[in-house]
Amino acid sequence: MGLFGKLKCVFGFHGWSPWSYSADGACAQVRECERCGKSENRVSHDWPAFEYVAEDSCEQFRQCNRCGTTERQIAAHAYAEWSFLAPAKCDQERTCSRCRHSDRRVDHQWDVWKHESPSSCVQVRFCRRCTDGKESKQPRHDDHAWAAPVRVDCSTANVTCTRCRKLERKSLGLHEKQHRFGPPETQPDGRVVTKCLDCGHVA
Repeated sequence: MGLFGKLKCVFGFHGWSPWSYSADGACAQVRECERCGKSENRVSHDWPAFEYVAEDSCEQFRQCNRCGTTERQIAAHAYAEWSFLAPAKCDQERTCSRCRHSDRRVDHQWDVWKHESPSSCVQVRFCRRCTDGKESKQPRHDDHAWAAPVRVDCSTANVTCTRCRKLERKSLGLHEKQHRFGPPETQPDGRVVTKCLDCGHVA
């Protein structure tokens, strides 16, 4: 083996032989680097398709054609459609047509979201089918009916929700600031300016 071949093996680039079974009737395989003699092992079964263990069961099995090892699994159930269990209830059930396994769930028929009262921004909805289904959600910022901002100082304002009376303090952006300018003043250089009575901002 040349120097270049040795270097290839050092860096993991082996010259692997084909995988071969280690014994008849076994699924263990081995391969060997033809340059440095390093070997690797694996198990490679010869699986057929899964088959059901019985007509009324969803359990399946398969057996390796080579070594006889078996595997089992539960196949996907062949469910019928969901059906309600009672006229004024939202409990539903479905049954596998093969193994009779059943699933249950609650499937409410929701009405639209509405405010829980004229003075609240919390929203609720009720099930149209049963008397048990009720959901509520707290308002996000944009769900409130905000009135126009009320000045606190040049840089901040209060905003109040006209529905639930929630109050928030708002920081005003550069072009939103609400200054209180005094009368025009003539500067020593002749310029005429107006100053904010609160923060001294010059315009």
